[in-house]
Order: sequence, then structure tokens, then C-alpha cells
Amino acid sequence: MHKIVMISNDYKTVFQLHVAEELRSRGWPVEFVCFNRYFSSLVEGKGFNVTLVRFTKAIKNINSTPPSYSIKELVDQDPALRGNGAGSEKYLLGVRSLVLNKYKKEKGVKTYFIGESSRGHESLISRMCEYQEINGVYLTPCTARYPSNKFFIFTKEYQLGSTSPVKCNILPNDDFQPFSQSSPKYFQTTKDYLVKKSSWGQLIGKLYSLWVNPVYDIEDVHFSKGRIKFAFSRLQHKLRSIVYNVYVKRINTAPEGDGYVLLPLQRDPESTVDVLGRYNEDQFKLVKDVSRWVPYGIKVYVKEHKTALGDRPLSFYRKISTLDNVFILNENLPARQLIKKSDCVISVSGTVTLEALELGIPSLILSNIYISSFPGVGVLSSELFRIPYINHINKLQKEKNSNFLEFYKSYILHNCFDGYVGDHLTEPYVLDPENINSVANAFESVLLNNE
Repeated sequence: MHKIVMISNDYKTVFQLHVAEELRSRGWPVEFVCFNRYFSSLVEGKGFNVTLVRFTKAIKNINSTPPSYSIKELVDQDPALRGNGAGSEKYLLGVRSLVLNKYKKEKGVKTYFIGESSRGHESLISRMCEYQEINGVYLTPCTARYPSNKFFIFTKEYQLGSTSPVKCNILPNDDFQPFSQSSPKYFQTTKDYLVKKSSWGQLIGKLYSLWVNPVYDIEDVHFSKGRIKFAFSRLQHKLRSIVYNVYVKRINTAPEGDGYVLLPLQRDPESTVDVLGRYNEDQFKLVKDVSRWVPYGIKVYVKEHKTALGDRPLSFYRKISTLDNVFILNENLPARQLIKKSDCVISVSGTVTLEALELGIPSLILSNIYISSFPGVGVLSSELFRIPYINHINKLQKEKNSNFLEFYKSYILHNCFDGYVGDHLTEPYVLDPENINSVANAFESVLLNNE
């Protein structure tokens, strides 16, 4: 017997709810674990059983032996938990006790948890399954990005190719297109997001919504920040983006010649950095390490992520500008042209790696995820920095696949499912009935393959 438990994730709960309704209509038992009263009520209104986790109750409900794995590690990956000291650790230990009590091992019953791996409690439940504290499997849907209408289902906390994705008998339609012919759908979504994000009207709307938005819940650690503090953080973000436009755009440059190292930054905080890049979150340290590693005469060009304007303080860019061989690029320069002329591309775990491989450019990442197993990709570490840069780039050049698109197409077709997964506020097409049906098909195939 199988049981499905959706782990609610903020606004993505709406998408999860639609998928849950489709699975329920097919006869699968589905319930939810929620961490926010508003989303809990939304789910209950559709007739689902819900376990609502409250912060104050969780920290008083530690009634199990502490786990062998690190709880502090999970606290630090979650921006809403880090910096709150022992209270955050007690909270996750309380969540663990609740899950152990609610989903203790039952003979003949296997629980399939479906959720993200960005929040501390999500990674916690994933580890509980991995360490067999409960008889369950944690399934994490993850957009392939390239192409964006496909998604993986991972069974581990990290997107590690040797243990996941789940093998399945569904083969997506053969509609794969390279970047040069068809940009992923999220590119346009990002552009639309940037237009809204840059407007004062949108900022004023966000500040107003703090007092009227029903999602605000003092017992939800991800929405419990005081309204005044949250308003201040939004204003600070806007001011930082203004400072960026004044200061950074005054000192940024265009690349000269070719044969340089391209280092695109990623959003921070962001799960691709805080979770997948765990222990390598400091992107300034990465820039500094690379600047020391490359031979004399090779320039390092840093490009800010378009959606990260305002995330970092001015001091971050000032520190970068003190490195003699490092230069900041205008964030609006086309990435494809920059990649073509580069010697290699380095990032924590960015999708830019795939575009670089398509163009025959070696890539280095700091995350041991599924991409790290691809030919032409190296995983950076303190030990690797001791190998001369030229030696490593030459090694990757020999390893790369001359027909990467065919290799990647085969990988996608045998490891991905049809459909979009995401947040309906930024990607409204995820709620299309056809898409919900495709996503439900994917999860159902995983369940049936494990009967």
C-alpha cells in the first residue's frame, strides 16, 4: 500500500494542490503537511487531511533521540532559520519528532513524500527517508531548465546523478531544441519578473500587501518576520539595486579579446547555492580563489545574475574590484556571446554549464549534482585548485563530448518527464489542466513502478 504526502511549500502549494486533486481522482490516497495556516486552510477546503506544523508547538515537542546527521547544516541552508541560534535547531528537531510519530514505520505501508529541497524541514524529511527513520521515499520534482518543459524526479537531497533521477517508463515527446534555436521558457519569465521587480509601483504594492496578505503567519518561520523588519528589507533591496546601477555600472566593462574565464554569479540566498552548493556558498571566495588560480594574463570576468540586483551589498562589488585580474561585466550582455569567447565557465551550480557544453566550452562547478557526471564538466574543490589551471582545462577539453546535444538529448529523454513544475505566480502555465495531467502521470508512473 502506498500513501502520498505533499510537503507544502509556500505559494507552490497551489500547484501541489492541483496535482494532488488529480492523483486523488485516480484513487491515490493523498494528504498534506503544511507550515502555514493560510495554505493549510486552502488545502483543507478541498477535502484533504492536513497536518499543520506550528513553530511554538514544534520546539516543545522534541521527544525522540537526536539523529546522527547534522541539524545545524539544515538550519544554515534555510535563510529563514539561520541566525536564530538554538531555536531553529529545536524547531527542526520538533518537526522530526512530529514526522516520526505521524509516519512511523507500518508494515506494508510505504509513504511517498513529494516536496522541494530548499527549506530546512524539506531536506530534513528527505534525510529521514534516506536514513530509513521512516518507511518512505522523498520525491523532489526539479525543472530541467534546458529544455524547460521537462522535469526530473530526484530521490536524494542533492541532484546527484549516481543515485537519481528516478528511472521511469515514460518517454517525453521528442521536441528537444538547443539554446541557439529555442530559449527555455523561463528566460521570458525572468524578463517579465525583472520588469515588475524594477518598478516602484511593485515595491509599494508589496509593502501594502504586508498588512492585508492573509499568508502572513507569525507561526510560519518563512512568513513570521515582523512586518516592519520585512518592509525595511524590501526597501534595503531596492536601495541596493539603485546603488548597483550607479556604482557597478560605472566600473563595469566589456570583455577584451577571448580566452578569459567567465564566472556568472547566482542568486544568494537561493537553494542552488545554499543547498546544492553547501560549504561553497561564499561566491566572493570563489571569485578570489579563481583569480589566484588562473595563470598570468588570463582575465576573470564576473557577470551578475539579472534577478540578483539588490541582493548583495555594495561592499561585495567593491571587494571584487580590488582583485587585479577580475572585472565586472554589464549584466545585460548576452551570455551566449560571452561563453563562446571564453576559455571556461565557472559557477556554483548554474544552468549556464549546459549552454557552455553545447558550445564546446569546458565548465567547472562547485556542486556534485547530476550535471557533474557529464563529459567536459569538472567539480572544483580545494584539492583541484592545487592542479595547474591549464592542465585541468586541457583534461576537460579532451573529455568533452563533440556531439553534446545528442548526448544530452538522450539523457533528457531517458531521465525526464513531460511537464512544468513551479510557482503559479511567476509561471501561471503550470496550472494548465494539460500540464497538471502530465505531472500527475509522472508521479503515478513512479508509484506504479514501485508497487
